[in-house]
Amino acid sequence: MTSHLKVSERCLAYAQEPGSAKVGGVWQDVKPHFGRAEMVTLYTDLKEVNTFRNTRVAHVETKLDDPDEAWKAMKTWLRCLGKMVEIGD
Repeated sequence: MTSHLKVSERCLAYAQEPGSAKVGGVWQDVKPHFGRAEMVTLYTDLKEVNTFRNTRVAHVETKLDDPDEAWKAMKTWLRCLGKMVEIGD
């Protein structure tokens, strides 16, 4: 099952791909919404959050035993949520 984070990340990535506006269907609506300038920085953080989630939380590939790494990831996660709130307002 695909996570909501991954779907959001994929929409953000797609909207920034050159030539993506030529694809039809639902993707026609993704480009204008997810391609806005403020979405570019959100994509960077969301990609990092999703990678951390997939490798360290949901599917533990490497044990998370470094407090500094955990705090760094939490800060990125919170920054990402803050950007989502700002964009949504």
